[in-house]
Amino acid sequence: MTTNEETQVIYLLESVDLASKSGILKIKEDRKYAHWIKLKVSLSPLLLYRIKNKYHKGLSRNKAFIGTEYKSALNSTKYSENPFRLVEFVPDEYSDIPLNYRLELVFEMFSERIERLNAFHKPELVGYRNRFLKPSQYIRFIQLTVTKKKSECKRKLLFSS
Repeated sequence: MTTNEETQVIYLLESVDLASKSGILKIKEDRKYAHWIKLKVSLSPLLLYRIKNKYHKGLSRNKAFIGTEYKSALNSTKYSENPFRLVEFVPDEYSDIPLNYRLELVFEMFSERIERLNAFHKPELVGYRNRFLKPSQYIRFIQLTVTKKKSECKRKLLFSS
């Protein structure tokens, strides 16, 4: 019997649409006769920033976020094996928000925004600073329950379905 430590999953970010901030992610378990599953995902701001600026800190030179297969265990602590984390938002029985997915970088929950004031005294994003993670904090898949309704959300919602 295999456990989560032993299960190898392959992630492939097939394409990205920068205008809609979404992309197509293919996932497959690394076993014989496994099939690819295609998901339309929204991309996190940090991942979009790194894709736009061709910034691949932690990855080897010949690897990119788009078009490279990354294979790792679900709780692997090596960023270079698989930089992605898939977050699934599952609505509860009272929510009218549809099931949707977001792709982010594995350390994203633990990164800090670096901002500066521009000429108009408004904050402008300069980049992100990473925090150090414990091995237990590297999680490749998270499932969150959504309890809000669309009308309760203040920010513009982007659904990947």
